[in-house]
Amino acid sequence: MEIKTMQNADLKNSEVIAKTDNAIIYKLNNGLIFKRFWPEVIRKHKEYKNIGMDIEDKILNAKPLKNSPEILTPLYAGYNQNGEFMGYSMPYAEGISYDRWRKKLSLSEQQDLNGYGNIYSKLEDVVRRNEDIVFPDFCTCDNIYVNTSRDIQLIDYDGLQIAPYKSISFSTSIGSPIDYIDNEKYMDSQFNFTKELDKKSLIFLYYLTTFNVDLVNIGKIDPSSQKYLSLYDLFNLIGLDDMDLCHKTWKVFQNNQENDYLGDDVFRIAETYDLKIIGVENACFIKRLSKKR
Repeated sequence: MEIKTMQNADLKNSEVIAKTDNAIIYKLNNGLIFKRFWPEVIRKHKEYKNIGMDIEDKILNAKPLKNSPEILTPLYAGYNQNGEFMGYSMPYAEGISYDRWRKKLSLSEQQDLNGYGNIYSKLEDVVRRNEDIVFPDFCTCDNIYVNTSRDIQLIDYDGLQIAPYKSISFSTSIGSPIDYIDNEKYMDSQFNFTKELDKKSLIFLYYLTTFNVDLVNIGKIDPSSQKYLSLYDLFNLIGLDDMDLCHKTWKVFQNNQENDYLGDDVFRIAETYDLKIIGVENACFIKRLSKKR
């Protein structure tokens, strides 16, 4: 990995495009992105260096993923003039974030099951091609970019679990990380997440994108009915009676069942059902499936 000393002017004259709990993101004058970690984040990682969480080592040993150009990898590690690690640069992602892409869809596109199936299939393909990488922050939609051709790119390399480096990033869209620590299905004895987490994340993202349904609410009290929301209730609400998809969804909530990828199921759903917007609640479209005649 190339190492570059960042001059004060490099960042002072650059555009700040985002600030997160972990870092401040700059767009440099040369068009690249520089992710500068907050000093306390770097210190925190160094404390856990012996268990594979040192972000500096992770970046210094980063390599391009030849079979996955969709994953944007670091170009160089940046250091200040005192020789202290600051962050890393990467290419500028094309298009807009996944969350913005979802919100910009037209009414007809928001009812297009094939369209949702195609974007899901591209995401699943990246996850399946990388058997040695886990994406614990996958459902944080700001880390996925979609261009006008609906090609995808993934940013946030430091949030990936790439052996021997762990990740402390985690998407709250699939619950609390505490729920996974003692769960052998999703975390091994060395505190590494398993690919079962990726399969679960993909299914959660499919439901969120396609039906505006957050599966993290399963088992919680539904404010409108004051009853616990079950999967059975959810399937009825969205009009889903496809046994294969229902079963795969059920399995992600069972600790003794291996998860599945949805694969071509998303296209079978598009062939079998129409998706219609039937209302609006809390500025969010309510959608329901109906069988094609």
